[in-house]
Amino acid sequence: MAAEATDGTSTPAAKGASRSTGAPVTPAAAVVSAAPAPEPLPEPVMQAIGGGVYVTGTVGLSPGTRYDLRTDGRTFQVIVPSRRKHPEVVFERPLAGVDAAIVEGRLIISASQGRTATVLVFLGKDGGAPENVATEINDAVRASQVIA
Repeated sequence: MAAEATDGTSTPAAKGASRSTGAPVTPAAAVVSAAPAPEPLPEPVMQAIGGGVYVTGTVGLSPGTRYDLRTDGRTFQVIVPSRRKHPEVVFERPLAGVDAAIVEGRLIISASQGRTATVLVFLGKDGGAPENVATEINDAVRASQVIA
């Protein structure tokens, strides 16, 4: 209900106007800020962390095929090696749920996401043991936990 002056008319404040000037009052939500928008974060860059020959696991990869492993600090990917600009990603999980270990010369990668757990087993390139790849993966996981 509008506030009324003693003579029965509505006051400027009651009509949504400033008491000092009588000009309309603009709600704070309608005022547009002149501050510049924050710069968008740069896109994460995928870094190769190794590769190996897939042996077995719970993912539908082809045994005996060489795959490359990479991360951008937030995501872990298994890709089909390619000279193309955008290689085919065949497996992807958040890095936070990934763990790597070496068992009998094989790289064992486990990746959990919610209630789903995945295991991938790789031999190193040329049949070598991929200890450095396991270290790279686990270092990337630790680094992602510090950033998050």
